[in-house]
Amino acid sequence: MIKYVKLYNQFCDFVKFIAESSNTTDVYEHKLVNLILEHFDEIAEVGTAHGKRATLLNTLIQKHGMQVSSSLPTFEEHDKKGGFPLKALQSLEVEHFRGFSRKEPFTFDKSYTFIYGPNGSGKSSFCEALEYSLLGYIGEAISRRIDINQYIRNGFTGKGKKPKLVGVSGDGKEMLVQPDTASFHFCFIEKNRIEDFGRISANTPNDKQNLLAALFGLSEFNDFVANFTKKIDDKIDTVGKAQEELKNKSAGIKVHKENIETAKQRLLGFEQEKMTLVKSSGHNLDFDDLDKYIHGWDGKEGRVVVITKMLATQGPKAIALPACANIDNALTALEQHVNQTKALHECYVSNRDKVNFRSLFAAIIEIQKLSPDKCPVCETPVDQATKHPFENAKTKLKELEEIAKLETQLSESKSVLRVRLEPISKLLQDRCKACEELGQQYPGPQLTPTIIDGLSGLPSLIADFELIYSQWQSHKESNQQIDAIVAKHNAAAQENITKRDEFEKEHKQLSQLSKSMVEIKSKCTSEPENLKLWQKEIDEFQKNNAVLIKEAIKEKTVVDENKKFVTAYNAILNKLNNYKDQLPVQHLKELNTLTVEIYNLINDGDPHFEKVAHIALPKAIQDPIRIFFADKPQQPLDALHILSEGHIRCLGLSILLAKNIHEKCPLVIFDDVVNAIDDTHRGGVRNVVFTDKYMSGKQIILTTHAEQFVKELEPHLTKADYDKLVRKLSFYADLQDRLIRIKGDAQQNYLHKIEKACTEADWGEALYCSRCCLESLSHKLWKRLSNKNFKTEFTVVIRSPNGIPDLMSVVSSLAKFLEKYDTAGEFTGIRNILKYFLGLETASNIIWQYLNKGTHEQEGKPEFDHSIVKNIAGKLLELDTLVKA
Repeated sequence: MIKYVKLYNQFCDFVKFIAESSNTTDVYEHKLVNLILEHFDEIAEVGTAHGKRATLLNTLIQKHGMQVSSSLPTFEEHDKKGGFPLKALQSLEVEHFRGFSRKEPFTFDKSYTFIYGPNGSGKSSFCEALEYSLLGYIGEAISRRIDINQYIRNGFTGKGKKPKLVGVSGDGKEMLVQPDTASFHFCFIEKNRIEDFGRISANTPNDKQNLLAALFGLSEFNDFVANFTKKIDDKIDTVGKAQEELKNKSAGIKVHKENIETAKQRLLGFEQEKMTLVKSSGHNLDFDDLDKYIHGWDGKEGRVVVITKMLATQGPKAIALPACANIDNALTALEQHVNQTKALHECYVSNRDKVNFRSLFAAIIEIQKLSPDKCPVCETPVDQATKHPFENAKTKLKELEEIAKLETQLSESKSVLRVRLEPISKLLQDRCKACEELGQQYPGPQLTPTIIDGLSGLPSLIADFELIYSQWQSHKESNQQIDAIVAKHNAAAQENITKRDEFEKEHKQLSQLSKSMVEIKSKCTSEPENLKLWQKEIDEFQKNNAVLIKEAIKEKTVVDENKKFVTAYNAILNKLNNYKDQLPVQHLKELNTLTVEIYNLINDGDPHFEKVAHIALPKAIQDPIRIFFADKPQQPLDALHILSEGHIRCLGLSILLAKNIHEKCPLVIFDDVVNAIDDTHRGGVRNVVFTDKYMSGKQIILTTHAEQFVKELEPHLTKADYDKLVRKLSFYADLQDRLIRIKGDAQQNYLHKIEKACTEADWGEALYCSRCCLESLSHKLWKRLSNKNFKTEFTVVIRSPNGIPDLMSVVSSLAKFLEKYDTAGEFTGIRNILKYFLGLETASNIIWQYLNKGTHEQEGKPEFDHSIVKNIAGKLLELDTLVKA
């Protein structure tokens, strides 16, 4: 038998949820769920302190993890669409249960069962008997962590017995009620839950979740979920001692294994490098043949060595030889200039005397500057001379201008000749040098131009040219042969240069290939050696640790299972927390409108602006409860921040009632709820209890220790309806016998008291109750008229500052009001009764005398006419029916 039935059922609901949801779950999650279900009480007993729950789960996993089912369990679920398991409760029999030490039968044969009793009178034991019978658990036992069998045991008899609850099925048959949490959970509305809802703050999403969880009785489930350790890794072995030891010892071996794998990959890479190198080489050879070709084999030189030697051998160099044609062209071009210069020089020589006189006359003109008046030689004054010497000199110079031009032309021609002879001289020298390089005798002239000053050396320069020209012409054929020899030599030199460039290019390519091949061969040689060394160390390690390796292999199966359970635990815990967080919000679906209607009915006496136009209950845990007041229906406010604690409690009660109505529960059990609501709003609770719109067809059981509330409940119904619909029980404790005493039909209804007093001939008590009844009915009539939108403002008498309206004044004003406004005759019967009470049917006001006399205790109190007292009682009974119609 499950000890924590409530928690077990709630966890089963979670299992159903994950089974039906689209989120995938693996087999280890299923195993873990089954382990929790099979050992639920053990797990629920322990929490996170000292890792007890995690330790317990580890023990269960190690012991049962391999054998537990890997399929999620299935549950028989009651289908609410077909109706509740029962239509109504019929009876309850309690014996040796909590405060009940003897057998106590209870009958629920009426729609309303009101139970009144002071604290300690046994009301809680009665409600817990219903809770245990309907739900299979008692919330208080769970919260106090007391075994249910111990909890229900009567402390004085020492015995404990499960109550017997009988109900009526949907087809009207009597049935023994079996616990069904899913069906009956929302039939209970408890004081503690409403008080907790009013006290808890809601500043964070977690606060909001706790708030709603408390309201719906989910706080214990919240605690159950919270007691799952967030991380179970440190309590379950996911490493393995042998594996850990082997891991520590084999740290170096692990490196060797990694090196071996890396080396194998590198060797494959080297082979790829070989293929790439061979392909890029341009030689149609594999790697080994290419290696032989480049580096040689069996004493045969490789291509690199061959080319290196060839490049070390110097070949013929090209010789720079000025061509014969170039020299011919230069000499021919200069020959014409030489002939012109030679002719000018001959003309110049033939006029040499004139040249001298020109010099003389030029000197005389210069002397004029020193001695302009006389001859500087003979000192003869110029005006006495036959001819003026200076003027004559100027005349003669003009006559000799042609000689001056000739001198200028000859000087320019000399310069040109000198300039043009120098390159010819250079060509001849270069040709002589080339013949020396070639080892041939130079067959031709050499020219070193004569250095001349003025025109005196011009003939020698002309002679030099004529000599060179003559010698060149005589050796021209030999020089042409030299040209042919040099051309052949240079062709051979150019061919050598071309071949050398090709060899250098090939040498560079082969040298690079050689370098790459040497590197690859070096790596290919070193890796196999390393592989052998690493493998040797691995083999030695495995040999020396064979036992440890065997243990680690065996242990690995367990560790792998543990890892899967840890993963499953994290997944299940995450889903469980999400489910727990969203559960209260799921209960709030489709309750907005019902909650508003019930809330406003409970707060019926509040001002208009405190009424609610709309309530938006959370759709997600982070959402607040939004409230829209009637005077500002477009302005959303956070209900838990804006409402007083009293109004928050009214809101909590409204939500629970809305949930009960929405779920179409056949009964409502108010467990001392009235005492969680402030005095101002208890009248609203009474309105809800008797509102057919919400409570029609429901069986209502209400317990309270508020005596006045019970008294005020009774006048809501007519005496006939009260007798038909209500059963009232009063609990009180018998301290001498330690018994719970129950008094049946202990009604506080004034009409019942009047009837009883008349039966017992207690006419004063009958009249006292009659006056109280008339007062109550007058107030109800006044309120009824107000609800019909009559403007019920009329004059009444109050006899003292702190007094209440005089009853006769109220009755009189009501009668006058109806006489004036009841034109349709709706209240004719009431008007007639009010006239009766005002004494209009007799000559004197005897009725009020009776009512007033019966109210007070005094000496010489008159004997009352029994018929008048009975007549008053009859009129009140009639008025009760009419006012409450």
